[in-house]
Amino acid sequence: MSQRGVGSGLRVAAWVLVPLGLVLALGNIGYFLTHYQGAIVMSEAMEPTYRPGERLAIERIDAGEIRRGDVVLVHVPDRYQGRPVLQRVIGMGGDHVVCDGNRITVNGKPVDEPYVMHGEVNPTTGPYDVQVPDGRLFLLGDHRANSNDSRFFLDEQSGSVAASAVLGRVQKDFTAPAVLVTLGGLGIVLTLVGIGLGIGGGHGRTEGPAAARGSSGKSCMVMSRRTKNQRLATVGCVWAFVSLTRSPGARAHYDRRREAGDRHIAAQRDLFNRFMGMLFYRLQNGHIYDEAIAFPQPSPELAAAVA
Repeated sequence: MSQRGVGSGLRVAAWVLVPLGLVLALGNIGYFLTHYQGAIVMSEAMEPTYRPGERLAIERIDAGEIRRGDVVLVHVPDRYQGRPVLQRVIGMGGDHVVCDGNRITVNGKPVDEPYVMHGEVNPTTGPYDVQVPDGRLFLLGDHRANSNDSRFFLDEQSGSVAASAVLGRVQKDFTAPAVLVTLGGLGIVLTLVGIGLGIGGGHGRTEGPAAARGSSGKSCMVMSRRTKNQRLATVGCVWAFVSLTRSPGARAHYDRRREAGDRHIAAQRDLFNRFMGMLFYRLQNGHIYDEAIAFPQPSPELAAAVA
């Protein structure tokens, strides 16, 4: 087969792989970022179900999707020093929750709790009898002897927290997040391979004195490479732009770059480079995406130095 034919075949493959890769990468990674986040267990309050240092995938859900027994990540600004915590949903709006010290009943029905630490239902506080207000949740930790949960705030709307304070629910099955990340990574690989084939196809056209130079005397291969680089840059800008409305960490990173003097395009390019580095690291090590690790809050001294 002639070199011209080979180059044409490579270019056709590139035109197929690049769009396919972009659809897989942007679709799956975008879905993952909008529907899931990562979290690391920081305390013993949910033992033995989840232990300190364990990595979890958190599925973002609406208040209407919460069910009794769910383990949720909740953020209550006036509790727990403003930090998100993991707790289990025991009662929902309108529920009557009673504990006599030995067992918990919800609306008169005993709650089976095989997950509690050492079978201790209520080892550190006295009995309680509460009516959960509408739109709120009564939450407990699985390690009842070491959990600062709704039992300790009974004078604040029966210890309940607003259902809107739930950031997400712990995903018991990692299959869906793993598939999304894998397909997203595959999409990036296909995109890069397609770009590489396109460059190779352009290189094939440059072989021979007549094909190597245009009327201007410039190399066609250089022009082809420039085109592929522009495509990759365009993909990066789209990815970064979409993340600004979907990822609080990405938005904060972009804003810091802008405050430091970067133009809009430069700040987006820096954000895309960060995404690529994070994706490579997490695919290589098999880690789930974690917003807090991907975009840690800078210390005040570092923020002042950057500004």
